[in-house]
Amino acid sequence: MRLEINIYNIDNNMLTYNYNESLRGVILEKLRVVNPELSKIYHDDPKHIFNFSQILGRSHSNQYGIHIKRGVLFISSLEKEFISNIIKSFLKNPLFEINNNGSTTRFATSNMRIIDNYNNKSNVKLITLSPIILKLKDENKFLAINSESNDSDIDTWLNTLKYSIKSRYMYFTNDEINNLEIKIDKNDFKTKYIKIKNQRYLCSDGTIDISAEPKLIRFINDVGLGMKLKFGFGFMEESNK
Repeated sequence: MRLEINIYNIDNNMLTYNYNESLRGVILEKLRVVNPELSKIYHDDPKHIFNFSQILGRSHSNQYGIHIKRGVLFISSLEKEFISNIIKSFLKNPLFEINNNGSTTRFATSNMRIIDNYNNKSNVKLITLSPIILKLKDENKFLAINSESNDSDIDTWLNTLKYSIKSRYMYFTNDEINNLEIKIDKNDFKTKYIKIKNQRYLCSDGTIDISAEPKLIRFINDVGLGMKLKFGFGFMEESNK
Protein backbone atom coordinates (compact mmCIF):
# COMPACT_ATOMS: atom_id res chain seq x y z
CA MET A 1 0.00 0.00 0.00
CA ARG A 2 1.28 3.45 -0.91
CA LEU A 3 0.44 6.85 0.56
CA GLU A 4 0.95 10.14 -1.29
CA ILE A 5 1.37 13.18 0.97
CA ASN A 6 1.39 16.71 -0.43
CA ILE A 7 3.46 19.06 1.71
CA TYR A 8 4.71 22.64 1.74
CA ASN A 9 7.71 24.34 3.29
CA ILE A 10 6.57 26.60 6.14
CA ASP A 11 9.71 28.67 6.72
CA ASN A 12 11.08 28.64 3.18
CA ASN A 13 14.30 27.10 4.54
CA MET A 14 16.66 25.00 2.47
CA LEU A 15 16.70 21.23 3.00
CA THR A 16 20.27 20.00 3.47
CA TYR A 17 21.46 16.89 1.62
CA ASN A 18 21.38 13.35 3.08
CA TYR A 19 18.20 13.95 5.07
CA ASN A 20 16.86 10.39 4.76
CA GLU A 21 17.83 9.35 8.28
CA SER A 22 16.03 12.37 9.75
CA LEU A 23 12.94 11.77 7.59
CA ARG A 24 12.88 8.14 8.72
CA GLY A 25 12.83 9.43 12.29
CA VAL A 26 9.90 11.71 11.45
CA ILE A 27 7.87 8.78 10.08
CA LEU A 28 8.58 6.55 13.08
CA GLU A 29 7.76 9.41 15.48
CA LYS A 30 4.48 10.06 13.67
CA LEU A 31 3.69 6.38 14.12
CA ARG A 32 4.74 6.44 17.80
CA VAL A 33 2.32 9.28 18.60
CA VAL A 34 -0.71 7.17 17.67
CA ASN A 35 0.66 3.64 18.17
CA PRO A 36 3.86 3.37 20.26
CA GLU A 37 3.96 -0.42 20.13
CA LEU A 38 3.70 -0.53 16.34
CA SER A 39 6.39 2.13 15.99
CA LYS A 40 8.79 0.04 18.08
CA ILE A 41 8.03 -3.04 16.00
CA TYR A 42 8.78 -1.21 12.75
CA HIS A 43 11.94 0.22 14.24
CA ASP A 44 13.29 -3.09 15.57
CA ASP A 45 11.80 -5.97 13.58
CA PRO A 46 13.15 -6.65 10.04
CA LYS A 47 9.95 -8.59 9.29
CA HIS A 48 8.04 -5.30 9.38
CA ILE A 49 9.18 -3.01 6.61
CA PHE A 50 8.32 0.37 5.16
CA ASN A 51 9.89 2.65 2.60
CA PHE A 52 9.63 6.26 1.49
CA SER A 53 10.68 8.48 -1.37
CA GLN A 54 12.78 11.58 -1.52
CA ILE A 55 10.74 14.77 -1.18
CA LEU A 56 9.81 15.53 -4.78
CA GLY A 57 8.88 18.84 -6.36
CA ARG A 58 10.19 21.88 -8.17
CA SER A 59 13.47 22.79 -6.56
CA HIS A 60 16.71 24.65 -6.88
CA SER A 61 19.93 23.56 -5.26
CA ASN A 62 23.42 24.64 -4.31
CA GLN A 63 26.39 23.00 -2.60
CA TYR A 64 24.55 22.89 0.75
CA GLY A 65 21.15 21.48 -0.18
CA ILE A 66 17.90 21.93 -2.05
CA HIS A 67 14.97 24.28 -1.69
CA ILE A 68 11.48 22.89 -2.24
CA LYS A 69 8.51 25.16 -1.59
CA ARG A 70 5.83 22.56 -2.35
CA GLY A 71 6.45 18.87 -2.74
CA VAL A 72 5.23 15.30 -2.52
CA LEU A 73 6.34 12.53 -0.18
CA PHE A 74 5.44 8.88 -0.79
CA ILE A 75 5.37 6.31 2.02
CA SER A 76 4.71 2.62 1.44
CA SER A 77 4.37 -0.61 3.40
CA LEU A 78 3.13 -4.17 3.00
CA GLU A 79 0.73 -3.65 5.91
CA LYS A 80 -2.42 -1.52 5.85
CA GLU A 81 -2.16 -0.95 9.60
CA PHE A 82 1.08 0.97 9.14
CA ILE A 83 -0.37 3.29 6.48
CA SER A 84 -3.66 3.83 8.34
CA ASN A 85 -1.78 4.86 11.50
CA ILE A 86 0.47 7.22 9.54
CA ILE A 87 -2.64 8.86 8.05
CA LYS A 88 -4.20 9.15 11.50
CA SER A 89 -1.08 10.82 12.88
CA PHE A 90 -0.74 13.36 10.06
CA LEU A 91 -4.43 14.23 10.43
CA LYS A 92 -3.86 14.74 14.15
CA ASN A 93 -0.84 16.96 13.56
CA PRO A 94 0.00 17.94 9.96
CA LEU A 95 3.30 19.61 10.94
CA PHE A 96 6.74 18.00 10.96
CA GLU A 97 10.34 19.12 10.82
CA ILE A 98 13.48 17.64 9.36
CA ASN A 99 16.59 18.27 11.44
CA ASN A 100 19.75 17.55 9.51
CA ASN A 101 23.35 18.79 9.73
CA GLY A 102 22.40 21.51 12.19
CA SER A 103 19.60 22.82 9.97
CA THR A 104 15.84 22.62 10.56
CA THR A 105 13.25 22.67 7.78
CA ARG A 106 9.58 22.68 8.77
CA PHE A 107 6.82 21.27 6.58
CA ALA A 108 3.04 21.02 6.77
CA THR A 109 0.75 18.48 5.14
CA SER A 110 -1.91 19.84 2.78
CA ASN A 111 -3.62 16.59 1.67
CA MET A 112 -3.10 12.84 1.38
CA ARG A 113 -4.36 9.97 -0.74
CA ILE A 114 -3.80 6.22 -1.04
CA ILE A 115 -2.72 5.10 -4.51
CA ASP A 116 -2.63 1.63 -6.03
CA ASN A 117 -1.62 1.28 -9.68
CA TYR A 118 -0.09 -2.18 -9.88
CA ASN A 119 -2.84 -4.70 -9.15
CA ASN A 120 -2.85 -6.69 -12.40
CA LYS A 121 0.31 -5.60 -14.17
CA SER A 122 2.96 -8.11 -15.18
CA ASN A 123 5.26 -5.63 -16.91
CA VAL A 124 6.22 -2.17 -15.67
CA LYS A 125 8.87 0.44 -16.29
CA LEU A 126 10.03 1.76 -12.93
CA ILE A 127 12.09 4.84 -12.18
CA THR A 128 13.95 5.48 -8.94
CA LEU A 129 12.45 8.09 -6.62
CA SER A 130 15.38 7.37 -4.32
CA PRO A 131 18.59 5.58 -5.37
CA ILE A 132 19.17 1.81 -5.23
CA ILE A 133 21.87 0.47 -2.89
CA LEU A 134 23.17 -3.00 -3.76
CA LYS A 135 25.94 -5.06 -2.19
CA LEU A 136 27.57 -8.10 -3.75
CA LYS A 137 26.45 -11.26 -1.97
CA ASP A 138 28.94 -12.47 0.67
CA GLU A 139 31.30 -9.58 -0.06
CA ASN A 140 31.61 -6.11 1.40
CA LYS A 141 31.45 -4.49 -2.04
CA PHE A 142 28.76 -2.06 -3.11
CA LEU A 143 27.61 -2.08 -6.71
CA ALA A 144 26.47 0.75 -8.96
CA ILE A 145 26.15 1.29 -12.70
CA ASN A 146 26.16 4.18 -15.14
CA SER A 147 26.63 4.88 -18.84
CA GLU A 148 30.32 3.92 -18.64
CA SER A 149 29.78 0.50 -17.00
CA ASN A 150 31.00 -2.53 -18.95
CA ASP A 151 28.88 -5.61 -19.73
CA SER A 152 30.39 -7.64 -16.90
CA ASP A 153 29.59 -4.99 -14.29
CA ILE A 154 26.04 -4.65 -15.60
CA ASP A 155 25.50 -8.44 -15.49
CA THR A 156 26.78 -8.54 -11.91
CA TRP A 157 24.49 -5.68 -10.90
CA LEU A 158 21.44 -7.27 -12.57
CA ASN A 159 22.09 -10.72 -11.09
CA THR A 160 22.57 -9.21 -7.63
CA LEU A 161 19.33 -7.26 -8.00
CA LYS A 162 17.43 -10.39 -9.07
CA TYR A 163 18.81 -12.35 -6.14
CA SER A 164 17.85 -9.53 -3.77
CA ILE A 165 14.27 -9.40 -5.10
CA LYS A 166 13.70 -13.16 -4.99
CA SER A 167 15.26 -13.70 -1.56
CA ARG A 168 13.38 -10.78 -0.02
CA TYR A 169 10.08 -11.96 -1.50
CA MET A 170 10.69 -15.44 -0.09
CA TYR A 171 11.60 -13.96 3.31
CA PHE A 172 8.37 -11.98 3.59
CA THR A 173 5.90 -14.31 1.86
CA ASN A 174 7.40 -17.84 2.03
CA ASP A 175 6.62 -18.02 -1.68
CA GLU A 176 8.99 -18.58 -4.60
CA ILE A 177 9.23 -16.50 -7.74
CA ASN A 178 10.32 -18.33 -10.88
CA ASN A 179 9.64 -15.78 -13.60
CA LEU A 180 11.54 -12.51 -13.27
CA GLU A 181 13.05 -10.58 -16.15
CA ILE A 182 14.86 -7.27 -15.73
CA LYS A 183 16.09 -5.04 -18.55
CA ILE A 184 17.94 -1.75 -18.34
CA ASP A 185 19.61 0.80 -20.58
CA LYS A 186 22.86 1.83 -18.90
CA ASN A 187 22.53 5.29 -20.44
CA ASP A 188 19.52 5.85 -18.15
CA PHE A 189 21.65 5.30 -15.04
CA LYS A 190 23.74 7.60 -12.89
CA THR A 191 26.02 6.73 -9.98
CA LYS A 192 26.11 8.72 -6.77
CA TYR A 193 27.19 8.55 -3.15
CA ILE A 194 24.78 8.99 -0.26
CA LYS A 195 25.40 9.12 3.48
CA ILE A 196 23.59 7.21 6.25
CA LYS A 197 24.79 7.56 9.85
CA ASN A 198 28.08 9.06 8.64
CA GLN A 199 28.77 6.12 6.31
CA ARG A 200 28.94 6.67 2.56
CA TYR A 201 27.19 4.26 0.18
CA LEU A 202 27.64 3.89 -3.55
CA CYS A 203 24.26 3.68 -5.31
CA SER A 204 22.43 4.09 -8.63
CA ASP A 205 19.55 6.11 -10.05
CA GLY A 206 17.81 5.00 -13.22
CA THR A 207 14.95 3.26 -15.03
CA ILE A 208 14.25 -0.48 -14.91
CA ASP A 209 11.93 -2.66 -17.01
CA ILE A 210 10.55 -5.53 -14.93
CA SER A 211 8.45 -8.47 -16.16
CA ALA A 212 7.10 -10.70 -13.39
CA GLU A 213 3.94 -12.00 -11.78
CA PRO A 214 1.60 -9.18 -10.67
CA LYS A 215 2.03 -10.16 -7.02
CA LEU A 216 5.77 -9.49 -7.28
CA ILE A 217 5.20 -6.16 -9.06
CA ARG A 218 2.95 -5.13 -6.19
CA PHE A 219 5.54 -6.31 -3.66
CA ILE A 220 8.24 -4.17 -5.30
CA ASN A 221 5.86 -1.22 -5.30
CA ASP A 222 5.26 -1.62 -1.55
CA VAL A 223 8.82 -2.48 -0.49
CA GLY A 224 11.34 -1.13 -3.01
CA LEU A 225 14.61 -2.47 -4.42
CA GLY A 226 18.02 -3.05 -2.89
CA MET A 227 19.22 -2.28 0.64
CA LYS A 228 18.47 0.26 3.39
CA LEU A 229 14.77 0.35 2.49
CA LYS A 230 13.69 1.65 5.92
CA PHE A 231 15.99 4.61 5.30
CA GLY A 232 14.12 5.52 2.14
CA PHE A 233 16.25 3.96 -0.59
CA GLY A 234 15.26 1.93 -3.63
CA PHE A 235 11.81 3.54 -3.72
CA MET A 236 10.34 3.08 -7.21
CA GLU A 237 7.56 4.68 -9.25
CA GLU A 238 6.07 3.70 -12.59
CA SER A 239 7.52 5.78 -15.41
CA ASN A 240 5.16 7.32 -17.95
CA LYS A 241 7.87 7.60 -20.61
